[in-house]
Amino acid sequence: MQRAIEEVVSSSQSSLETFDKVSSGIGQTDALVQEVQSAMNEQKTGSGQVLDTLKMVNEVTSSVEKGSKEMRIGNGLVLKTVEKMKKASGEIEANIEELTRGFSGIEDSSNQVKNAAASIVTHIEAMNGAVGNFKT
Repeated sequence: MQRAIEEVVSSSQSSLETFDKVSSGIGQTDALVQEVQSAMNEQKTGSGQVLDTLKMVNEVTSSVEKGSKEMRIGNGLVLKTVEKMKKASGEIEANIEELTRGFSGIEDSSNQVKNAAASIVTHIEAMNGAVGNFKT
């Protein structure tokens, strides 16, 4: 019986050692689970930050695209205005050339009138001289 008791005590001590090892293993496993859970929480936080950043990048990209479209429209308007200005400039230049020709014609006519007036003065003076001959 003594032997049976010793075997029970030995078996109990062996079971106790085994339970200690299992308990230690459970503690280590729990620590690893907590570490993994902490890492997963960090990844979740990091993933959230990455998603937030991607949303901001998307918003900025949309804003840039909208601004680019507005600039294209503005550039089109500027080009149309420049074309209108070129056309108007050509018309103004043509009108200036026409005015220049008109002024030249006016100058020619003025010179003709001046020459005609001088000729008339010469003829009047000649007539006055001829009339003066009749008075004497």
